[in-house]
Amino acid sequence: MTAGGTEGNMEGLFIAREIYPDGVLYISEDAHYSLQKIANILRMRYIIIRSLENGEINYDELEHNIQGNKHKPVILSLTCGTTVRGAYDNLEKVKEVLERNQITKKYIHVDAALSGMIVPFISRAPQYTFDKGIDSVAISMHKFLGCPLMSGIVITKKEYADRISTKVEYINSHDTTILGSRNGQVPLYVYAAIQKYCTDRFALDAKRCISRAKYLYSKLKKINIAAKLNKFSTTVYFFTPNRKIVDKWQLSVYGNIAHVVVMQHVTRDMIDRFVKDLERNR
Repeated sequence: MTAGGTEGNMEGLFIAREIYPDGVLYISEDAHYSLQKIANILRMRYIIIRSLENGEINYDELEHNIQGNKHKPVILSLTCGTTVRGAYDNLEKVKEVLERNQITKKYIHVDAALSGMIVPFISRAPQYTFDKGIDSVAISMHKFLGCPLMSGIVITKKEYADRISTKVEYINSHDTTILGSRNGQVPLYVYAAIQKYCTDRFALDAKRCISRAKYLYSKLKKINIAAKLNKFSTTVYFFTPNRKIVDKWQLSVYGNIAHVVVMQHVTRDMIDRFVKDLERNR
């Protein structure tokens, strides 16, 4: 367990660097800002790949850059639900790029901070699993799960965790973490939530959020707002409205794009009021 998504991403990339010290890290321009910070801390060489219009990594540009560094191991940080556009990097397309270029030394980390608790419960949604070729995944517990303290989980293969394991005599344990000391209350919250809600509740919440995101998208289209919504996403994005709307509804803004992340508390009534405000103050 981690203190949040950034530590989870750092753990995954730390393991990758230990396996491939001379590897090159590839991240998309839509990847979470923590990735560049982590790469600098770990002194990893990294290349930023432009994104497609919907926020996915640009697979052609990724291939071009990999071909230019074929002598180096490939370390990839893919995103399951990008921050601004809610896009899913296509794992199968990335694997095709690696196979086409005969890349054998590779490590795939997945930043699934929010959507890692959504897509497993949605049929036909993108899946990022170890049997599909990933090596580690980081998921936040204070987002979709709703843990009241900042927290997350990073999952990797035991053989990889063992590579960074250090025997600490005075605590009579092996340490495989970044922070060492951690909040012991967080695992209790997470365990309690999983025991209380189980997968049926998670599936219901995931479907409800996606349905309401589609509802918001359709309402915006009806008033001629050029909104966009990626498939299986809960993030609806559109051109940034005026400051009055941004401030009132606490919209997150990135350049000329604003977005609404539809979580469990977002009701249809709330969406109706937001759209009405947007129409009045467009």
